[in-house]
Amino acid sequence: MFAFNFVLFGDYSKYIDKLIMNINWINKNIDNCTFHVNCVLLLNKDVKRLKKMGCRIYIRDNFSKCRNTKLMLLRYFPINNPENYPVLIRDADSLVTKEEIFMINHWIKSRYSFMVIRDSIAHTMPIMGGLFGYKAQFFEFIEQYLQSIDEYPFDDYGADQKFLSDNLYVKIRNQTLFYTSSITFPYENFVSFSSKTERLTIGGYGTKNLSNDLYTMLPHSLFKLLRYKGSSLKIKGAYFGNCIEKLIFE
Repeated sequence: MFAFNFVLFGDYSKYIDKLIMNINWINKNIDNCTFHVNCVLLLNKDVKRLKKMGCRIYIRDNFSKCRNTKLMLLRYFPINNPENYPVLIRDADSLVTKEEIFMINHWIKSRYSFMVIRDSIAHTMPIMGGLFGYKAQFFEFIEQYLQSIDEYPFDDYGADQKFLSDNLYVKIRNQTLFYTSSITFPYENFVSFSSKTERLTIGGYGTKNLSNDLYTMLPHSLFKLLRYKGSSLKIKGAYFGNCIEKLIFE
């Protein structure tokens, strides 16, 4: 049903065990998923471990001298997806949750081609690099923007998200369904969600999330001019967007 696309780089040994936990959990809870792992180098023993679990591995050795901030974008590069499953870009060490799966299924049934999830007050980027999805027929649309990757300065943490927000966000905003418990931007079509009980934050490395407050960021054009450093200028409440639905998880 889904193609999960991950990346491992640098000292990946501290991430691979969580990736395997992730894959095991997904396999127990969802049928017919494929798993794609991008890297510049993997030890043979780790290749065997991942292949035994059915992972499709992509060695991108032409990126071996790149900064880690650039390597994050490898999970957006071409994958072998003959099943034409919707592609979900995820962090290897952020465990997928049942709420996340519900939202993915909700999005797949919608008319929207892309999805973004924001589930923390720190999720202030227009496109969250590890909480993004697209329907398979739109890969070539994304790929054309990756061709400018060599001209972009990947010089700080989060540079992959800045690249996506600079190059993709405005072009796909009207085709994207944003799921948020926290941050919205003007002119987005979004689904707000909250929880009645404590739960893992989606993409949040195991923290708990019970916040029901939404905040509106500066319009993308202004936020971009500030190089995405104006997150403290957000205002409480959801303004200038279109709330399509509200989800409440038990």
